[in-house]
Amino acid sequence: MNPESHEISFYKKLSDLKELYEKVKYAIILSENFDPEQKFSVAPCNQLRSALDHIFKAIDSDEETMEYEIKEAKEHLVRAGYDVYEILASNMSYANILKKMDKYPPNIVSIIFPEYYKKIKFAISNIQIDIAKLRKNKMKSIDMSFEKYMKNIEEIIGFDKQINEKIPALELALEDHKKHDKRQKLKYWAGTILLAIIMAVISLIVNKYISR
Repeated sequence: MNPESHEISFYKKLSDLKELYEKVKYAIILSENFDPEQKFSVAPCNQLRSALDHIFKAIDSDEETMEYEIKEAKEHLVRAGYDVYEILASNMSYANILKKMDKYPPNIVSIIFPEYYKKIKFAISNIQIDIAKLRKNKMKSIDMSFEKYMKNIEEIIGFDKQINEKIPALELALEDHKKHDKRQKLKYWAGTILLAIIMAVISLIVNKYISR
């Protein structure tokens, strides 16, 4: 194959990876935005680095080797996508929702945001099961798997938005709950101290009466 034809073939094969790369890139951007620790996992980075290695190896290779290198690059991109989608779904369901809601006592959540226990928490459990199934069956249909991952993630984003809208009311109720608990504790200790004083006075009176 002459150099010009080789270059055309290389860029065509590279262009075929563009749509896949855009999906992976979008997932990475989402992951960075929703990562509570603002860190990016090593696993997807390693896969992207390997994909880039194969792409550069394909530049000066013969047609057969180029086919192999581009195929390998695609597989690493797919693995990067699966890695980042799984990290994203895990971070969003746990850190952005479950951990966030653990701060509030169940009785407060049941009053302020009953949908959380009636719908959202149950739905997140189902999403986690779906993601486990996707992980088990990955590579069978890349487009379909990525689409299902995104559907689950978009549902989690929707739940996260609903929760964020309820946070001010939950915080206010939590503050009232803490004040109520503090008053109850003060009443308890005041009552305990008063009872101890009364018992001490009664004991003194009884002892004085007996000693006569």
